[in-house]
Amino acid sequence: MKPDEIWKYCLENLESSILVESWGEKGIFYNPRRVLKRGVYILTVKEKDGDNDKGSKLDRPGVYRVNPGVRKDTFVKLFGAVPKRPGQYSEICGDGGEDCKGAEGIFYRPSWK
Repeated sequence: MKPDEIWKYCLENLESSILVESWGEKGIFYNPRRVLKRGVYILTVKEKDGDNDKGSKLDRPGVYRVNPGVRKDTFVKLFGAVPKRPGQYSEICGDGGEDCKGAEGIFYRPSWK
């Protein structure tokens, strides 16, 4: 899927979802009757590196990262214990040292670099 297809799918299939654009990114939020400024976070599709977030190397053509909002217990089931937040210029990948810059796969977010 491409980012536009992800947003379209979410808006068509997740009741009361809206698309919010900010900081050069687009995110999907749950917001029934649009009573909240944004709503409850569902996911963001990040298509470019930011000043404090270069770990995914999103500067490559056709590469993007989907950031879903997941509960802590879901994260633990997928990746094990929640890691400590690393220092400002650290980069982390999955607990097996996976390549978080790969074209496909599910990894937790490479941290701020």
